[in-house]
Amino acid sequence: HGAATRACTYMLSITTPGYLDDQNRGCIDWSEGLLAYGAQHMVCIVQPSTPPQLLQCLAGHMHNVAHVAFAPRETGAPSLGGEGQGPLLLASADVTGSVHLWDVLRGALLAQLTAPAGGGSGSDSGSGGILCLHWLLSRPNHLLVASRAGTLVLWQVSAAGRAATALWQSSLTESPTLLAIDRHVADGGRIAVHTARGALYQLSVLPSEPPSAVGASCSLTRHVSASGAAYSPAAALQLLYSPHHQAQVYVLLPREVVLADLEAGLPLTSVSLDRTDHPFWQLLLPACLPGMLLGLHTDGCLSAWLRRSDGASAGGRGRRVHFSYRSMAPLLKGRGSA
Repeated sequence: HGAATRACTYMLSITTPGYLDDQNRGCIDWSEGLLAYGAQHMVCIVQPSTPPQLLQCLAGHMHNVAHVAFAPRETGAPSLGGEGQGPLLLASADVTGSVHLWDVLRGALLAQLTAPAGGGSGSDSGSGGILCLHWLLSRPNHLLVASRAGTLVLWQVSAAGRAATALWQSSLTESPTLLAIDRHVADGGRIAVHTARGALYQLSVLPSEPPSAVGASCSLTRHVSASGAAYSPAAALQLLYSPHHQAQVYVLLPREVVLADLEAGLPLTSVSLDRTDHPFWQLLLPACLPGMLLGLHTDGCLSAWLRRSDGASAGGRGRRVHFSYRSMAPLLKGRGSA
């Protein structure tokens, strides 16, 4: 945190944030020793020292902030607090779809993104808001904005962050309920889409052209859990690409995790909770633990599941995949752990 400490001389706290709103849930990101999170209509910047220090409150949104995303630094760029570096950029979006670009170190609002005519991101997007903010890792100044109405816009942001140009805009045939980003593809990326009908498919995202479908679509409407319950698309909580198996995604439900292959277009297997376990809240896929799934539960417990495959074909396709339960541990102890 030494570099972050040197950079703190640029930061002055504007105001003290209040209580978090439920619409701020999951609105958090981390970069170069700093933590950003949404608190009502503000974006808070925290240095996680001991004790944590509130460094900046970015005020500019008129509604609750739902998403924050730090822009990645180019390889070889000076670290936080170094000489000759550009601004540390942060994108934020509120529940109405308004997207702001910030200079984090100086607490300055640089730009507000307004989608081209007919777009679904920007302050005129109406109800629904933004589903995802994602900076392309291979192109640090390219920001993908996905709206709940099904509009995707790729922005090219200037080095100073004060101007942005829409490279392309595309509308999905059906409004998405969940999106996931595939980090295997170095040139641009792939996104997986989950719809209200329970359909899963993926799109290729490149700076040079609008997204196009790749692989095969997969319908989960016929999937039945181990307990006999039919698949409910509205209950899906999270969509994640596997960090170790390309084109495979995990769909998190309150009491089940479904693994699907978007090249074969088939659900492969699922993990179901015992009826006495508390529901899932979030799924974690640590890159340092291949084959391990960590489930965060609503009661504060963490469960561990190990992935295994039968056969010898590459990538896990064509094999029977199954998960074995390993352990469950409470993360919260003492008063209020329940």
